[in-house]
Amino acid sequence: MASGRLGPGNPILAFSLDEDGHPRRLIKTARFPGGQHLYAEAEQLDRIERALGPAEAARVIRPTDSAVVAGRWALAYTYEPTHPFFGIRWRLRARTRFCLAMADWLAAVGLTTRQRPERATIETRHLAPLQRLVARGILPRSVQHRAEAALDDLQRLAPSLPMVLEHGDLGIYNTRLTRADGSDFRVLDWGSSTFEGIPLGDLAYLLCSARAPTALAHRCLGDYLVRMRIPTGEAPALWFSYLARRWEELDGIRPPVPGDPTSGGALLLPIHTRVASYLGGLT
Repeated sequence: MASGRLGPGNPILAFSLDEDGHPRRLIKTARFPGGQHLYAEAEQLDRIERALGPAEAARVIRPTDSAVVAGRWALAYTYEPTHPFFGIRWRLRARTRFCLAMADWLAAVGLTTRQRPERATIETRHLAPLQRLVARGILPRSVQHRAEAALDDLQRLAPSLPMVLEHGDLGIYNTRLTRADGSDFRVLDWGSSTFEGIPLGDLAYLLCSARAPTALAHRCLGDYLVRMRIPTGEAPALWFSYLARRWEELDGIRPPVPGDPTSGGALLLPIHTRVASYLGGLT
């Protein structure tokens, strides 16, 4: 058994093995009796499959069974092996194909699920978290100034800002490389997903997680923005909106510790530094 981070939203993971000791099934079990987050995740996956259609939903890893065990919801998945996200083959060829394929898929997901919400929804979901982060004054000075500028841009863009299906934690640790050349993949762990997400955030986070070289990141982000018909100048505002929501989420999981610059949402600062270098080449 393997245990994730403490907290009601982080399940206990169990693996069933075959006769040779290889993983055969993955079982996610609620950490506490009565928790409904895994039930909600299964319902969300049904909505995602209906929204995306067969072609795009084929990349979404879904549970094969569900049950209540000792008062705890449990979801069972067929274990999905993966080719490694490291090594010479990955760095020289597979990473490029993977990142380009991911950018293409996320653009398709965004175009399929794109919606124009009421301004009040945009303000609640995307403006308010960034307003709160800026008001705290806890960011490094240069980042604070850029966050303030992004907030101004976000307020200006609010009437036309789209919302899309967003995974919410799209690191390579939540993907499976199903072809060694990087051209095919599947995505798991949709518990943080929302149909009220913002464009660009998932892709920027994924590129950072994959440690994409700057030139590759520029290509992926540029292709994505063109397909989504979003001007490159809007990219920083979209990223800061995503960053602020993830910051609040991490503060809730790992409360910030005074004097510890790596606690809570501050864990995202190194990621922001890399993403900022990616976005700098777009404008």
